[in-house]
Amino acid sequence: LLDPTSKIVRGTAFQNIGPFIATLKDSASIDQRITDFFVNTTMKTSNKDVCYYASFNFPAFIWVTGKAEWPKFRTLYFKLTALSDIQTIRTLSCSLHEIARILGPELTDSDLLDIANRFLRHNSPDVRIGIMKNLHVLLAEIPDAKRQAYIQYITQTFTEAGNDWRTKEMLAKNLGKYASLFDQRTVYSEFLPMFFKFCEDRIATVSSAAATALAPILNKFSDNRDQQKAIIKIVKNNYRYGDKASYKRRQLFVIMSEEVMNHAKELFDEHFKHDMLSLAADRVINVRLSLARALKNHFRTINCSFMYDPLVNQSIKVLLNDKAQDVVDLVSDITSFHPDLSDNSSQDSRGSQSAD
Repeated sequence: LLDPTSKIVRGTAFQNIGPFIATLKDSASIDQRITDFFVNTTMKTSNKDVCYYASFNFPAFIWVTGKAEWPKFRTLYFKLTALSDIQTIRTLSCSLHEIARILGPELTDSDLLDIANRFLRHNSPDVRIGIMKNLHVLLAEIPDAKRQAYIQYITQTFTEAGNDWRTKEMLAKNLGKYASLFDQRTVYSEFLPMFFKFCEDRIATVSSAAATALAPILNKFSDNRDQQKAIIKIVKNNYRYGDKASYKRRQLFVIMSEEVMNHAKELFDEHFKHDMLSLAADRVINVRLSLARALKNHFRTINCSFMYDPLVNQSIKVLLNDKAQDVVDLVSDITSFHPDLSDNSSQDSRGSQSAD
């Protein structure tokens, strides 16, 4: 970096300074000349390439040096975020949440919120989507009283998504995280309608991502049992039973139930266990595959709350006897976690079914 004889060498080193700095995370100290070179070189230039690589490598310096050294980098960050180059601004918008997580609530409130608001209102969709992807991380560092102002950006992105399935998938994946950050009223009025809307999406990755949000949404109403039961009733009437419960919806119901199983044991026991496990006898193989996959995933979790639950074990035995080999292959792995389960009966059953 300090070699004055080769501009190419210094330029290449500058491009890759971030990954190098990241390796020094646990070092006792970092050569001050490295950080001085990075800051001074970027501050003295308006070259687009230099500013772009500085924006790309900036988070590594904050991650390694910590918030105690933020004053040294603060002016540089303000300069970079004020540039007009879209590539640089998009890079910064994608990493702002990481800066917020490192700096904490106080510095995020004083130094980053104005920048975040500019990014969210930027005329480039790439910049707006860049910050929206991890907006929940930023919001976690913002005081509760100020979070409400960001609902408009979430709903605006939802409204403008249209047929852009990638944007819808991004929002669907974050629905559960948003539910944990906002109050009951906001969750019910804003995020619950998004949940049902995304579950109806024709793109499977969107609907499947949205289905995982049910558990945190229900947990938000743990002190309002009537509201919680009303939501559960709507889910069951549309995704488990009745004419509307197509095989695709029953698959989504399994995904919803799996998240409740892993994150709300009592709720699953009371409202979802029988309805989910009875799908072991579903006539559609894809539904049984979804159930087998959910049970296998549960047995891989650290807590595995239902390892010795009689109904869960009975459903696994039913699936071990399934006529579809793909279903059997999925649940047979569970026997390595649970020696009490055996697929011997499965082999006998399939043999008798073949004979029939």
